[in-house]
Amino acid sequence: TEGIIVIGEIGGEAELRAAEAIKDYRRITRNPKPIIAMVAGKTAPEGRTMGHAGALLQSGDISAEAKAKALADSGAIVVPHPGVMGQVMNELLSLYTNKIPERSGPLGPEISFSNLEPEPPRWH
Repeated sequence: TEGIIVIGEIGGEAELRAAEAIKDYRRITRNPKPIIAMVAGKTAPEGRTMGHAGALLQSGDISAEAKAKALADSGAIVVPHPGVMGQVMNELLSLYTNKIPERSGPLGPEISFSNLEPEPPRWH
């Protein structure tokens, strides 16, 4: 494994547990692998079942934004769309492969990919 991708969604609290696990991993690992994350469902209306898995945002649930913030605070690079995951991971892997990144605080390098837009599909 060279890098880790975390995909979360609305409903439940698994993403918060993942954020805690990422914090622990980054704290105890000398050269942690790059981690990117995305939380689906930022525009999901409350009380409506979404997608094939039946994800549901209920009143009082933790929002997708709050889950994304917890993952970002843990040291994961949060991306806005699954269409940019490959690009971001490739960039992170090149940083981690070429040299061990210098840490700028307890969570590693300060990198932001939040303004990325997915590339349009290329049909051949």
